[in-house]
Amino acid sequence: MELDLNLMRVFCTVYEQGSVTGAAAELHLTQPTVSHALKNLRRQCNDQLFVREGRGLIPTPFAESIFPQVKAGIAQVTAAVSSGGRFDPATTGERFTLALTDLGELAFLPSVMVALREQAPGAELTVLPLDAERVPDDLLRNRVDAAICAPYIGGPGIVRTVIGTDEYVVIAARGHPRVRERLTLEQFAEEPRIRLAPSMGHELAEVAAERAGAPGSTALRLSHFTGLVSVVERTDCLAVLPRFLAETLEEAAGIRVHPHPVELPVLQLAVYTRETGHQRPAQRWFAQLIVDTLRESVSPDPSAPLHPGPWHRRRL
Repeated sequence: MELDLNLMRVFCTVYEQGSVTGAAAELHLTQPTVSHALKNLRRQCNDQLFVREGRGLIPTPFAESIFPQVKAGIAQVTAAVSSGGRFDPATTGERFTLALTDLGELAFLPSVMVALREQAPGAELTVLPLDAERVPDDLLRNRVDAAICAPYIGGPGIVRTVIGTDEYVVIAARGHPRVRERLTLEQFAEEPRIRLAPSMGHELAEVAAERAGAPGSTALRLSHFTGLVSVVERTDCLAVLPRFLAETLEEAAGIRVHPHPVELPVLQLAVYTRETGHQRPAQRWFAQLIVDTLRESVSPDPSAPLHPGPWHRRRL
């Protein structure tokens, strides 16, 4: 069966956008044109390819099985005909998209933007809110070019590049009425706590605390970091954060950073991207820029402990 490359582009774009409307806008085509192409594809593949769910389209098992190969094939063809796959950052006007949490923006974005402005001054960067549960889908559907976070995220077609290590700590107000220089497990179990939504990807610390017999009481639930530190410094609530984020804020805020009283696995800070074969040259360059920039900032050895204090004082 011979398939038109343009039809394959329509297939991949509908897959990534989740709708005919989104695919038409992305491809600069009319909706009837995309619908007609999809009809031809369904006939040639002898499969529905996509079924409606709510206002969007979800792929069939057959569409899910062929998407990685089709996407990789299009990428290879594109690279072969675009000046041998070369990419010149100095002259590009490429638009890149990066997924970060709000505190990830504080920690990572300045360094990334400095490097991007130096090497690709004509490029544009969009930062989207990171949802750990959606990162694999966002990458595979081409909604983002890369994501940076500490929680482990897996999935077929996803590449994880470790840039440094970290650990969880507990933050409390400097004038906390009960928590002073040392935070014990018993205190941690009794104090009110601020918890982050599962989409933030930090459930590991909560699960470990429960297993250690220190579930604590919930005073506040948040789906983002904004406002968390202000609440901690003005109340008796505790919160759990990666150390590099906590120490970034410690000097400017009225908080104290305490070692977590529960023994937890080491966190590995990582950059997430699609597999190289599914990336355009510009995307591969952008991913490498992030890795090189943050490895230099965070730690020269990804297996070595992270020392966030000097890094943040130097970079931020």
